[in-house]
Amino acid sequence: TLSVSWESTGVIVSSGTDTSIDLTGNTGSTNVVVTVYIPSGKKFSYLTCESISLTTLDISGNTSLIILLCSYNLNLNTLDTSNNTSLETLWTHDNNLTTLDLSSNTLLDSVLIFRNNLTTTSKDNVYIDLDAHFLSDGNLQLDAGRSSASNTARANLITKGWSISD
Repeated sequence: TLSVSWESTGVIVSSGTDTSIDLTGNTGSTNVVVTVYIPSGKKFSYLTCESISLTTLDISGNTSLIILLCSYNLNLNTLDTSNNTSLETLWTHDNNLTTLDLSSNTLLDSVLIFRNNLTTTSKDNVYIDLDAHFLSDGNLQLDAGRSSASNTARANLITKGWSISD
């Protein structure tokens, strides 16, 4: 069972169940924090947190996470996936990420991270990290702006059957 609680600056009129929360009646606040409590020893493998104006996201304790869909959060500047070694799908496009380290995510084969503010070095490292994981037939969507430091890794991914949009 999933327990959900929430806090707000203002009045919230809402309803929820043990698996979902409806904040459509929230007319008193534009700043809502939703806290999801995961009971000790329980993990989840799929998390979607799209278009909810996140500023922070801590997924470090959920090592069973396989799919993370977390896009359209324009104030989300950082995301640490280093403990999420089971992660296979990462869609974190249309955020404000400046760095992203995928070196620990050796199972990733679907990566959509375009329209962020990643540095050139971070973009290069995405290619280099994914190439080092030796997976084939993946999908990578990333903005242009990498340097020649990732040319070999990009070519290797294409040879391994990766679909790349950059």
